[in-house]
Amino acid sequence: MTDKASERRNPVVVLLAAAICVTVAIIAGLIIYNATKSKDHEAAPTQQTSEQTETEVALPTDPQGLLDVGAREQPAEKVANEKQRKAMLAEARRDPQDGRALGKADAPVVMVEFGDFSCPMCERAQEESISKLTPLIDAGVLRVEWKDMAFFGQYHSEYAAAGGLAAANRGKFWPFHDAAYKLSADGDHPDWNEYLLRQTAQKAGIEDVDEFIEEAGSDELASQVDQQTDHASTDLGLQVTPMFFINDRFISGAQDPQLFLATIRAAYKDATGRTNIK
Repeated sequence: MTDKASERRNPVVVLLAAAICVTVAIIAGLIIYNATKSKDHEAAPTQQTSEQTETEVALPTDPQGLLDVGAREQPAEKVANEKQRKAMLAEARRDPQDGRALGKADAPVVMVEFGDFSCPMCERAQEESISKLTPLIDAGVLRVEWKDMAFFGQYHSEYAAAGGLAAANRGKFWPFHDAAYKLSADGDHPDWNEYLLRQTAQKAGIEDVDEFIEEAGSDELASQVDQQTDHASTDLGLQVTPMFFINDRFISGAQDPQLFLATIRAAYKDATGRTNIK
């Protein structure tokens, strides 16, 4: 009796076991599906946020993507005072023959730098930030113009500024500028004299060094330097170097390159109404 009953029950047991297996498989499948769907839901906002972020930062980009470096940095604020704003914009010379400028005269963004050749912070700004802007200059987005603010009279920086003017008359301002700044690379304030100016001229590739020295020491160039420095300090109220006017925004001191990039992005958008370089 027991064996026959077992034989009769075996198909039932088998079917029951099979049903249980199927049910377990279905439940497992549902669990896996729900878990996957939940992950998808969790991942979706991240993907959407990424896409939104890319849209939000789709501001001007240069061919090398340089401006993307500062995409999330807050730019320097625009000057609110209309009189000051106009005064800042008026500082851009936009002269195609300007020997102390880099970039197209009609570039939408002009950065006017007020600097001193005895200023270690000026050299630091040049090395860490300004030197990285060359692709924007080449792309026609940015123009850089130099103005003397010879504040370090105790180091005779006005003599170096006159040397810069004499170098500009020979088409050698920027090589002179770079060679002069290297003297401050260790945080020093170079004390300018004829010997140091002569060395700097030679490093800048100026050939007629004797004539250069004579011109740099002339009353005419000394007067130009004094006028530029007085204008910067008295008319514009500037008290530190370096100082940068970027259209109607300004940056003071040797700041992070991302701040320069973000400010140029903002100034570009203000000037053109575009979000991409064309």
